[in-house]
Order: sequence, then C-alpha cells, then structure tokens
Amino acid sequence: MNKDFLVIGSRPYNNLELNDIIDTFKKNIRLNMSLPNENNGTKIDEQFLNCHVYEYTIHNNKKNRDAYINILNKDCINKYDSFDKSKWTKIHCQNNSDIREINMFLKDNNLEQINEQVLRVGFNAIWMLMKRKNVKIFVHGFSLNGHVKKRFMNPKLPNCSSCHNIETEQRCLINLHKHHYLDATLCCLEDIKLPTFDCQYIKPKLPMLLLFLTKVGIIQLNHYKSDDICNDILIKLIFNSFHYCALYNNSKDNSFIIMNIPYSEYDKYKTNDDVLSLVNEKK
Repeated sequence: MNKDFLVIGSRPYNNLELNDIIDTFKKNIRLNMSLPNENNGTKIDEQFLNCHVYEYTIHNNKKNRDAYINILNKDCINKYDSFDKSKWTKIHCQNNSDIREINMFLKDNNLEQINEQVLRVGFNAIWMLMKRKNVKIFVHGFSLNGHVKKRFMNPKLPNCSSCHNIETEQRCLINLHKHHYLDATLCCLEDIKLPTFDCQYIKPKLPMLLLFLTKVGIIQLNHYKSDDICNDILIKLIFNSFHYCALYNNSKDNSFIIMNIPYSEYDKYKTNDDVLSLVNEKK
C-alpha cells in the first residue's frame, strides 16, 4: 500500500492558512527551518537536517551559534537549542554523495541533471523518498522560480551558499512533477488568503486541488492554459455528491475560479458577479 509523504520546505506563508491542509498528511519530513507550528502544520514525524544543523542540534556543537544567529535570527536558534529529538520518529542527516546518485537516475531517465556540488537538504529528502518503495511524494514550501526568502532568513544574506544552485534544482523539481515522480502542486501556491495556484511553471495535479476544494470550498488557477482539469474536477465532485462550478473564467490571463458548493446553495452563485463578490470577500 502506498504511503503519502509530504516534504515540508521553508518558504513562509503569512496570509494563507495552511495548517489544516498540511496536517491532512499522516507522514511528513520537515527540513531544517521548517519546524512545526509556523503555519506549516502541527504534526511532528521525520526531520531532515543539513550537516551543519545536525552538528548543532544532535551533537550539541554550539561553537558557531553567533554566526547562525546572524544568518537566521535569535528566536529561530533558540528553537534549535531546545530541539527535542525524542519527539521525532526519525532524524536524517544530509548525505553529500546523494548528488551523484540522483544525477545518475536523472541521466538514465533522460532528465536534466542538477548542476551543483552538493544537494540542498530538500532534495536529499526527496531522493531518499524516491528510493523507497511504494511512497507517493508531495512537496510543499519549495520555490519554482526566483529566490523566495526562507523562513527566518536574514534578508540581507543569500538564500544558500555557492556550492548550491537554486535554479537547477527548481528545473529538476519541475521535471520530476511533470514526469509524475512527485506532486509539487503545493509549490505553486501564492501567499494570499484565497487559495490561488500560479500555473506558469507546472500544471497542478487533481488530488491536491480536490483537497483544497473539500477543505476550503474555492480555489483560483492563474495562467492555466487548459480546462481539462476543470472537467476532471466536475466528475470527481459530482461523484462525491457536491455541486461543481467553474463559475468565472478570465480568458485574458487564463484564470479560473472553481467552487465546491452544496446543491442547496447553487442559486446564490448563478452569475459571474455573484462569484466575484465571494472572491473579494475571501481575499
């Protein structure tokens, strides 16, 4: 039987409530600064630490504490000072040889290789799960484009060291999503109150959209170039005794608003104006 694993990265979300969505997953792996209760779920399961954080928290080597406070902040470091490893089912340490293994896999499957010296810890976790059998991988809190600041990072410092290459990892994540090795739909979430998926880089997958529609009742797809997924959602929601409406389609920027409403409330949302009124309330 497949196990669903959510890999939780460090991209912050301040406007969109995500605890309920993330806690839907029974199994998760958190990465470095993605400790729980930061609008990134409350469940504690597995933790993946890079070699520096592992040395600091597990081996209690505090000689670089002041430097870490400058990179992150004091509140964040205090959390690692009180890190209780007994609460986690497993704690993994970064393996610097993973870059060779994953690149061999990518080459064998005719996918672009990752051009960097060492993987960032998020890809260490992804590669570990890819090697396990019967695991379905979901990814949250990774950026698909640009350099979104990690949670707690000093805004004056770069997101990573020179031995990493963010762009090549982003392209790899997009390719792994497109070829169905994992589901990175959560990575195209925008940080606004209404659940909005920016579909410029990947096409969101149906299970995650249905999860949001079930939990929240409304989603928006921006830069979406096909209505195929809307038809799939229609079938799924009718099967589950909900009423489906793709009630607003802005062809100018390829955006869709999709709602999941009971049959009894259908009359409230017959027109585009009715839907847009609800959307403005949600924003």
